[in-house]
Amino acid sequence: MTSTSIYQKDKFQILLQEKLGIPNDSNSLDKYFDLILSNDDSISYRENHHILPKCKFPEFIDSDWNLVSLRYEDHVSAHKLLAIAYPINAFINPLRFMESDITSEEYKKLRQLGAKKMDRLKS
Repeated sequence: MTSTSIYQKDKFQILLQEKLGIPNDSNSLDKYFDLILSNDDSISYRENHHILPKCKFPEFIDSDWNLVSLRYEDHVSAHKLLAIAYPINAFINPLRFMESDITSEEYKKLRQLGAKKMDRLKS
């Protein structure tokens, strides 16, 4: 990862934490940034991915610095890692549409993590 990528990673982490709080799983968040900030541009079919999700950061939807182009598999992985780091419905639900391979058990686990996070925030 380049020094520019490290700066970007720090910037993105600060923005996420300001809006969403401390991640449920910091390791997954680190893997998320490693994946999206060091992707291979040589792959022909790619999908755009908002680094700061548009559902929570609508103010950055049209910002070029908030977009990366990922292989489909990496795009799905990015969403999984983000949902593990921040298990909220807005991040969990897109997985049901993106990947039919997500098991109901995985979906249930993510939903339970989200419920636990909400309980902690309420207390």
